[in-house]
Amino acid sequence: MDSWVQKKLLVAAIDFGTSYSGYAYAFLSDYEKNPQGFHIQLNEWTTNFTNERTAKTPTTVLFTPEKEFDSFGYEAEETFVNLIEKKEHRDWYYFKNFKMKLYDNLIVNRDFIIEDEFGKGMPAHTVFTACIKYMKSHLRKVLDQRNPGFPDESIFWVITVPAIWNESAKQFMREAANDAGIDGKQMVFALEAEAAALYCKALPEGKLSGTKDKSLLECFQPGGKYMVLDLGGGTVDTTVHGVKEDGGIVEIHKACGGPWGGTKVDSEFINYVLKMLGEDLMPNLKETCAWDWVRMEKELETRKRKVDLSSDKPVRIEIPAKILFNSNKELKDLTSFNKMKVDHDLLRTFFKPSIEHITKHIEDILKEVEDIQLILMVGGYSESDFVAQSLRKKIPNLKIIVPIKASVSVLEGAVRFGFNPQSVVARICRFTYGFQCHIPFDKAVHPKEYLRVVDEEDICINIFQVLAEEGETIRLDEKRVYNFSSSHKSDKRKKITLQLPVYASKTKRPKYTTDDGCVKLGIVEIHPPEEGWPNTVDFNVKVYFGRTEFSIKVKDATSRENYKVTYNFLEEGSKTILYERS
Repeated sequence: MDSWVQKKLLVAAIDFGTSYSGYAYAFLSDYEKNPQGFHIQLNEWTTNFTNERTAKTPTTVLFTPEKEFDSFGYEAEETFVNLIEKKEHRDWYYFKNFKMKLYDNLIVNRDFIIEDEFGKGMPAHTVFTACIKYMKSHLRKVLDQRNPGFPDESIFWVITVPAIWNESAKQFMREAANDAGIDGKQMVFALEAEAAALYCKALPEGKLSGTKDKSLLECFQPGGKYMVLDLGGGTVDTTVHGVKEDGGIVEIHKACGGPWGGTKVDSEFINYVLKMLGEDLMPNLKETCAWDWVRMEKELETRKRKVDLSSDKPVRIEIPAKILFNSNKELKDLTSFNKMKVDHDLLRTFFKPSIEHITKHIEDILKEVEDIQLILMVGGYSESDFVAQSLRKKIPNLKIIVPIKASVSVLEGAVRFGFNPQSVVARICRFTYGFQCHIPFDKAVHPKEYLRVVDEEDICINIFQVLAEEGETIRLDEKRVYNFSSSHKSDKRKKITLQLPVYASKTKRPKYTTDDGCVKLGIVEIHPPEEGWPNTVDFNVKVYFGRTEFSIKVKDATSRENYKVTYNFLEEGSKTILYERS
């Protein structure tokens, strides 16, 4: 166990999903008694729409007309429905599935605005901060009931993020967490696919569905190799892991994915039902029949999971009476108890675009990586039997298995990661990373427009100093070193803050940061000592790329003095490459 976790009496994880979110926690005392099978506690969320108890609640948040936080999850859904029925909802702000906004927008900065369900905008930072603060406060109340006086400083927080997120999105989430009251020194990110793998690795034999072959658990033994297919509501993320001799996990194919999650199927489902009921009368249905509309959405989501690969029996979907009353069509396939019969073949077509994208994505990875033993399907969308059945049929030569509680595998795995963050020992660079720097100008080599004069010296700007190449395997604590000198002879340069712009590229060896495909992610700022810079400074920069977050240390190469360093990956004009878009 890492030293910075040893003093924490509890590890708490927040899984912030596109469709559903939740938290889980475990005590250090339980972990120390049984590191493999310790008890992880999850909250039970309830809703009046279905009377179900679930381990996650909808990622839905409601703000007042004054943009003050009101409620989250099922409570937000129910409160907003009541507002609609009283016709008092127009000035409120209602957000759902908003995590996808970070996918849809490549430019993510502190001023990033997202729109609610009715097109009204709020700062994304405000929305995300409020959600994290709610989850933190909810756990705090639970702890106060069971362990009064449990100190905040004894909690170590883990927040899950997609493995395909870049540094801008991670900094966005970190700043939101900080403003939600989580001390940055008491928090770490867990990559979702890695967390799911840790959950599966800890399962006892016989707890994986889709196979009775217990030998498949050998993929978690030294030399094993497996793919994690994380099927969420909004996105599908994949990565490939190998297992080292000491049991550590190594990423052997860079994380990638796309927007092919379960919400696409939901949309197809709802559009079909609306078409059957009469599209011309339906645009205002969310307001005229608000409570029944949400009930119908929940019903469709449940039925979606019941679709089967070979069944020829129609699926019966209950349509609330009030919605039927607003329909202008006579439904021939309506049974007793207001249930609409839908042909199974038709329902299967709703999944087709999503499954075709996922299948091609898997096949592309299999062309690049040999000897993968199996695919682990995790995430809420993986609980659809039809998806698992279809992928097994389309990829018959590779075993595909689904763990129990697939929808909370990331959440429980994140708690495990919190106790043992060094369980993942190496990761793959998704892009080529480096600094924008300058070197002495050579008129025979460098473009004339890149010539600048600094302290009476000719330099060439826009040089791409490569630190880590795309596709490279980098260990958790492996550092990349960059040495450079900076001149500060003139008085105006004595107190300046040095900036090292950070760039990414899909090209392995870009020469200039202006080359095609180069994207500025942000800047690293090196702050001067109180007395100012000496005339010449030789810097020693150590960068860690193998961790879940970018980390850097800067020293004076001569005195070994550490300089204060800050990062800014959210400055205006910086971009984040979130996904390998297909």
